[in-house]
Amino acid sequence: MSANINNDQLTVGLCKELYFIVEGEKYPATDTPTKNSFTTVITGLNRTETYDFQGCITIRFSNIMIYSNWGSFAPGVPKVSTKSMTNVGTNSAIFNGELTQIGGASFCEVWFKYGTSKDNLNQSTIRKIVNSTGLFKINVTNLTSCKSYYYRAYARNDIPADKYGTVTDSFFPGLTDVETLDPSEIGVDSALLNGELLNIGGASNCSVWFVIDGNETPHIQMNSTGIFSEMVDNLTSCKEYNYYSVVDNGACIDIGSEKSFNPGQPSVETNDVTDIELDTAVLNGELINMGGTTECNVRFEFGLSEDNLTTETAPTSMSSPGTFNRDFKMLHFNTTYYFRAVAYNGYCTDYGSIKSFKTLG
Repeated sequence: MSANINNDQLTVGLCKELYFIVEGEKYPATDTPTKNSFTTVITGLNRTETYDFQGCITIRFSNIMIYSNWGSFAPGVPKVSTKSMTNVGTNSAIFNGELTQIGGASFCEVWFKYGTSKDNLNQSTIRKIVNSTGLFKINVTNLTSCKSYYYRAYARNDIPADKYGTVTDSFFPGLTDVETLDPSEIGVDSALLNGELLNIGGASNCSVWFVIDGNETPHIQMNSTGIFSEMVDNLTSCKEYNYYSVVDNGACIDIGSEKSFNPGQPSVETNDVTDIELDTAVLNGELINMGGTTECNVRFEFGLSEDNLTTETAPTSMSSPGTFNRDFKMLHFNTTYYFRAVAYNGYCTDYGSIKSFKTLG
């Protein structure tokens, strides 16, 4: 057994005596103590009893005594811990545990209890006989696919008392996992839908596909995790489309999150104005996305109120995303103006946010 004295000012040199009190008996430390920690070995204990103990030290040149917290031990009782499951299939899994103390016996029985509720582990596996500490496992079959299960490890030796580990987190045999990724290669009437199969659920293969605005794309067969894609065309430009990914391994179905996109839709941002003077300023914007075309016209709309952007600058043609600006002249001094960037690619129009600035004066 061991004890720890929580006193940062205590050193071994200050200690006159280190010992344990077990059931009223005094047992000196049997090791060379390190700072705050010491151990002892006791023989002749009753394997069927539980003992309370406390560490104690006396300080040299004084009668001061310092005690550790109380602890307890049962020398004849096995100790077992629950480990995470492995090889989860569509209706099976391998339960894992570790026997860390055999309790002085020549053998131990180990097994698992499991169920669909943490508080109701109402099913048991077969029992295995082990004669030493270490890892153990049992393959469990006939589980219900897509249903949550919990389990924990048990151990018993010749002392008639079951000891057990903690209950695991839940697991789902056969459970698949798919993630919807952002679309790519978005054109004026087409896009490449993307997804990722994260878990095949213990099956040898599964089907994946997309649902876009209620319509299924062709199913793709996969026998391992990874990225999958499907090109969709004949879409309506400027319309918002919503889609999500789906996986089915014959036992469980999983649906990814929903994504949206607008084929043919350019994207533009309004940036802050610069070089503000009495009657001039420079308007700035950035074309983020061309919307699938080779050219896109950009311009600014401005006015004296957010609801009245009636004046437009002449459009400028751009062949790639990037920043753009326009000198804004013949303004009134000490006046607030509102403006926004606009992009049009021949199919769709996008508007940046409305910003404002005030001329000097």
